[in-house]
Amino acid sequence: MGVVTIESIWSLGFLALLTWTLAYFLIGTCLLPTGWDKLLELIKGEDDNKKLARIWRESREGVVFASIVVHAWDLDHRKITDIGISIWWPRTSSELDMSCHHWQIEENKVLQNTKVPNEPDTFAFGATRVISEAEIAACLDDLFGSLVTLNRIILVGHDVHSILKLLRKYWKPPRPTTFLDTQKIWQVQNQKAESTTLAKALDMTSAIGYNTYLLNNAGNDARLTLHLLQAQGHTLVKDEHEAPLDSRGVIVSPQSYKPASSNFCRETH
Repeated sequence: MGVVTIESIWSLGFLALLTWTLAYFLIGTCLLPTGWDKLLELIKGEDDNKKLARIWRESREGVVFASIVVHAWDLDHRKITDIGISIWWPRTSSELDMSCHHWQIEENKVLQNTKVPNEPDTFAFGATRVISEAEIAACLDDLFGSLVTLNRIILVGHDVHSILKLLRKYWKPPRPTTFLDTQKIWQVQNQKAESTTLAKALDMTSAIGYNTYLLNNAGNDARLTLHLLQAQGHTLVKDEHEAPLDSRGVIVSPQSYKPASSNFCRETH
């Protein structure tokens, strides 16, 4: 029979303490939300309609709106097929003057959706660039890097939370960035509890005319998302002749907004 000494007891106790400390640290680290998780939860809980109302009433000097759309293969959302971004400077550009970008992902060009429509070859507002998955971060960083130094970036998406989840493996938005979700704004302004697609939101916004063939291409959808946001912003605008806003930031008796040139691509059926 071995002899139990004070030294051996102390050694065992120290080893147990070290093991429990290490286990607690590792488990705690796994349970703590990552920076991405914190960002996504923050976006999910924000009141986008009130936020848009504040932004729309500001001078918007130095503000740039950038809408982003990401399409993924409907059988595996880890495989991105195309990405679209449209940029609008409200203080220096008309509402039709946007910088539009579209990228197709080379590794996934052959993937065909089975249920959700996707048209990566129909970009109508510039040239499509074909890039690899490894180039996604560099392309987006290059684009946003030129904006963030001099501007306040408002990143816009229709269900922006889901869009950023698709990108989390490849890219993280620059800081500081303000996020706006046109889907959530649409729900408030139309008093709807259920979410809606970009196509339905556009169809229910009388100020917007567009060709339906433009839909389901990430580049085209990004531009249409910005036009939806513009219409939503004008819904919130009030002057001395308009009714006051209610508690949600919606005009009590909204006047329909008709832009000077709303027929940039008139809807056809």
